Amino acid sequence: MFKILSKENKRRVGIIKTQHGDIQTPAFLPDATYGAVKTLSFEDVLKAGIDQILTTTLHMSIRPGDGYIKRMGGLHNFLNWQRPILTDSGGWQVFSLIHKSGNGKVTEEGAEFIMPDDGRKHLLTPEDSINIQANLRSDIFVVLDDPVIGSATKVENEAAVDLTVEWAKRAKKAFYKRYQLDDKKFDDQEKYKRPLIFSVIQGGNYKDLRKKCAVKLLEIGFDGYGYGGILLKDDKKTTRDMLSHFAELVPQDKIRYGMGVGKPDDVKFCIEEGYDLFDCVVPTRNGRHGYCYTSFGGINLKSSKYRYDNRQIDPECDCEACRIRDKRPGASRAYLYNLFRAKEISAMRLCSIHNLRYYSKLLGSYR
Repeated sequence: MFKILSKENKRRVGIIKTQHGDIQTPAFLPDATYGAVKTLSFEDVLKAGIDQILTTTLHMSIRPGDGYIKRMGGLHNFLNWQRPILTDSGGWQVFSLIHKSGNGKVTEEGAEFIMPDDGRKHLLTPEDSINIQANLRSDIFVVLDDPVIGSATKVENEAAVDLTVEWAKRAKKAFYKRYQLDDKKFDDQEKYKRPLIFSVIQGGNYKDLRKKCAVKLLEIGFDGYGYGGILLKDDKKTTRDMLSHFAELVPQDKIRYGMGVGKPDDVKFCIEEGYDLFDCVVPTRNGRHGYCYTSFGGINLKSSKYRYDNRQIDPECDCEACRIRDKRPGASRAYLYNLFRAKEISAMRLCSIHNLRYYSKLLGSYR
């Protein structure tokens, strides 16, 4: 299930066994929200050195529909991706559609909201989230949680913690029912083949609430635990204090998942604190906007300063953008600058591939 292969200080290297292959940790999962990493093929993702992806439970359940995907043999067959897939719970959509946009409400029953795609009202319960993910047949499930906005009061955060815990209990019960499990069978994952299941530790910037949430979720029992909430852009110290605190709360034998942790400096910090998994839109989204990560810092290829620059994005990189098949230099910065000016999708693709390769090499350097 999860085995730590080596440790140095808090940092660790491990392996997560799933039904569709092993994940070597620390590992990064690019976001394939609607079943695709934008502008890229899965062959592009593999060539960048990435062997696992994340897709979005709620979006996939609405379009094309989890029943449809089940009929098509599950996500792996539908996407033709026979490697590990993690599906989120829909909790982030609770945040973005309800807490951030005010487009619905959260009750004990579940999250009620209106999807901008179809204008219809939807109700997502903890049981629904588990059953949708079971229809999708992903390798790692995440249970529904209530991530409140960063400015929420302590009272609001405590209410979110209490709801997250109650939803987690219901989700675990639904998981047991769906896979005909009990506590003994759940622990014997190798004999009783099943997906892995993660919960999310909430509590905002309050260490006592994070601890309360962690203790209660650990009592319920999950394979891994995700850092819930938003990374503060204007208060890095508080964010890093919380990230460190989270790592201390999760036992050594459990997977630590940095949900939404995506900037290279934050990923490096979390690896040093003992995190195992990361996902974020940062590398591919920034790549689509011309921002590339390199061994000497970030560069924005939409800047006119690169108009006459014949160098590659990063001379130390071996991705498709920087090196072509016979190992000769690939696209120049000047060429990519002009592709962005012409709004050519190939520029977005090449920079996204480069950024994924950067992340792959970054995490690989720890392994």
